[in-house]
Amino acid sequence: MKRFAYTVLLVIVLHPWSEISLAQNTFEFLLDYPVRKWSADCIEDEYGNYIAIISEGSGFEYSPSNPSIAYLLTFGPNGDTTIRNFHFFDSTFNFNNIFPSKYGGYLVTGFSSIESWEEFQLFLLEINEQLDTVWTQRYDFSDFCGVGFTSIFQLQNGYILAGSMCYYPCASIYPYFMRIDNKGNVLHSAMYPDNTPADEFEYLLNPDSSQIWCFSGGGLDPINGPSVAVFDTSFNHIFSVPLPESSMGHFTVNWHTDTSFLLGYIGQRPGATYEDDEMYVGLYDTLLNTYHLNYFGAQDTNDYTARRRNIDFRHPDSIYFAGWKNQDFGYPTPNAVSWIMTGQLDSELQPRYLHFIGGDAYYETHYIMATKDGGSFICAGVWDPDEVVYHLLFLKLNNEGLLVGNKPPGIIIKKALLYPNPACDYLYLQTGLRDAQLLIYRVDGIEVLRHAITGTKDLIDVMQLTPGPYIYTITTPDGYKENGKFIKQ
Repeated sequence: MKRFAYTVLLVIVLHPWSEISLAQNTFEFLLDYPVRKWSADCIEDEYGNYIAIISEGSGFEYSPSNPSIAYLLTFGPNGDTTIRNFHFFDSTFNFNNIFPSKYGGYLVTGFSSIESWEEFQLFLLEINEQLDTVWTQRYDFSDFCGVGFTSIFQLQNGYILAGSMCYYPCASIYPYFMRIDNKGNVLHSAMYPDNTPADEFEYLLNPDSSQIWCFSGGGLDPINGPSVAVFDTSFNHIFSVPLPESSMGHFTVNWHTDTSFLLGYIGQRPGATYEDDEMYVGLYDTLLNTYHLNYFGAQDTNDYTARRRNIDFRHPDSIYFAGWKNQDFGYPTPNAVSWIMTGQLDSELQPRYLHFIGGDAYYETHYIMATKDGGSFICAGVWDPDEVVYHLLFLKLNNEGLLVGNKPPGIIIKKALLYPNPACDYLYLQTGLRDAQLLIYRVDGIEVLRHAITGTKDLIDVMQLTPGPYIYTITTPDGYKENGKFIKQ
């Protein structure tokens, strides 16, 4: 993988390693320096540039951290990269959302604190199209341990911010709402006083802008389970209803039409007798009836959704999703590997492609964004066990989920994943390929097994194979071929 390093205190231009002049440009970029960092969101401007918010914190991963700095990392359509730094006197700060304004420019939300003080402040920033500061607002939230906004809804005369808050030590997380005017002045705010420890929340503003729907996987009062709590725009709770499944969490929700919405979430694999998470995408009407439902993942691995945004689309028949396969809970083990899992679905949630990216390190996917040119933009963390931090990998893929151009990609993209490796009695195969065949050979070239791939999740019996190394090939009628190796124990 191509690696880049830079000094974050300077405003600099980073040269792309991929300069591709195609209708759908693609590139990959690794933000690689030994500081704790993450990206919570990204947007695309009207010129096809991708603007990602980057935050830095103190310490190492999986340990307490304080905010340090935040900045904007902008990718041009060809992958050329610039940084826009911000300085706010004696404050340290982080960003957690960026939203385009109908007035031009962007609203950025985050949090800040005064150096050497223990006061926590909500931080609002408006920038223009040139990414220059228009105004800033800060509000004292020192009574709270944390406040973060995951959704921003634009109204005629301002915004509604929706997210979560908690008191120390954050044993329970509560829905939190704020209405601000166009200059960031707070007009009204409210917390929903739930008594049930809950997960993070995701929000929708209904089509006539009269209700806010709060999706919870942990189950807000009074529903003991995954639910939707409905609020009016004065933040009064109206009613709550249960979601269709008993195991749902880590939501991303988007309107698909005026009468249906898409929901990406983590759920339990059907028939699993133990915890075995998969990534689900469902299409529901406003009465929570299920139109279509599909899941991606297979048994014996935990397959997670992207942390911040796991589904996105610009056309209702081309829905992108992202997560990662082989979740390693907590501090990654020394030999942990995972794959960025991404695909494109049609309007009935059937995959046009399903790809697995990486497998050479431990990856955790942050978000996916559908791009104006018909492709997708992905951000993921890449674990560095030596520095004990995650670096940030950015991928701009075309509408087939591929990196193309005149230079070979530094990261592997597979259209099929065969695992585990080493294998014992069974292999699992995941792919979006149609009418494909799996052929397994001994290292001397003798074919020992042939399997017709019938779906996106196949189970292959290899008990009859003698222990040792094997080579496999996956082929399709149109001539596509993918090779790999595995060991039978």
